[in-house]
Amino acid sequence: MKTIILTMPAHWASALMNLDYSGLDKEERSKLNNFLSLNDLSFVDCRGISNPYIGKFNGLLCEVADYTYKI
Repeated sequence: MKTIILTMPAHWASALMNLDYSGLDKEERSKLNNFLSLNDLSFVDCRGISNPYIGKFNGLLCEVADYTYKI
């Protein structure tokens, strides 16, 4: 098993760790699901999330977190 760390928007944390999409609108849900699909990841692979910080995701400055995946 391999560990990878990905930097993604912090507001995706609840959906990734708890399968709670309530904080995401339809467009954000689609972005999250597409990102996971393109990177061959699933929700069950996410093992941990760092504290949020200001960084870039897809070239945009936003609040991000580092997500640890076991694949």
